[in-house]
Amino acid sequence: MTTAVARDARAGLLRHGLPASFKREGTVYAIAFDMDIEQLRIHFGDPYNNAYLEIRRVLERHQFQWQQGSMYFGSPAVTAATVMVAVIDLATQLPWFAVSVRDIRMLRIEELNDLMPVVQRVAGMTESE
Repeated sequence: MTTAVARDARAGLLRHGLPASFKREGTVYAIAFDMDIEQLRIHFGDPYNNAYLEIRRVLERHQFQWQQGSMYFGSPAVTAATVMVAVIDLATQLPWFAVSVRDIRMLRIEELNDLMPVVQRVAGMTESE
């Protein structure tokens, strides 16, 4: 096969070239965190990875969507204040969170570019225009 068309498994969409969704302009707020697994095992218990589902539920209530790993992107409606309220809710609603989180950051992203189309095009997985 000389030219392949890649399927984006997350969105279920075919990517031809660089779609309009390649770039999202405007401010995007994100929350990134790192958990101390040993502390999570002590304070949450096993299976400790269920803690990530509880974190996700709290953040989704504040219009955050899981992106990858421990990174959540806010919807266009999310503001810096929303981020602060979400983090306060994590600390107050999940008693094991504060003692288990190693690092947590708010990121303000001015331009969000999906680089998968670039990777797929360079790898010959999509048709070039």
